[in-house]
Amino acid sequence: MPHTYHNFDHQIVIIALAFIAIPAMTAWHLIGLPIQQWKLTRHWVEVPAMIETVKLQEHHSSGSITYDSTARYRYQLQGQEYVGDRVSLYGPEDGTSYHRVIVRELEGYRDSQQPFRCFVNPSAPKEALLYRDIRWGMYLMMALIALLFSGIGVWMLGNQCRALLRAR
Repeated sequence: MPHTYHNFDHQIVIIALAFIAIPAMTAWHLIGLPIQQWKLTRHWVEVPAMIETVKLQEHHSSGSITYDSTARYRYQLQGQEYVGDRVSLYGPEDGTSYHRVIVRELEGYRDSQQPFRCFVNPSAPKEALLYRDIRWGMYLMMALIALLFSGIGVWMLGNQCRALLRAR
């Protein structure tokens, strides 16, 4: 006759593992990858760029709107002229003013014909971006949310382990 553990529930273990794994993977994707990209761009050189076009794009899907800043700019490195279009480390977002602020700032530089800073990869000059800032406040908030949900999963898993040990 197989031994049964009265307070142990396999379904709760699966849910607990999901509470641990999903926030951890999401945090890596939303926090870890941009920080990794930021680290890669820290050695890039700063050069002046002339902003040619700038636009705030709206993307509508599933009842929500996300915003993205797009731009086209020209810059020079070692006497060679290049055209870039990468604005920042971040893609479309909803509910934040990040891209709207970027577009307003870039429109000011475009309209005044003043150069704006551009970060260029010296070993691959076609790679450039205008903003390489880290949004620490946003990362802290996402990390706290991930920690909260992962903590719930660890607590659930711990309770199941205690129930299993008590049953022995």
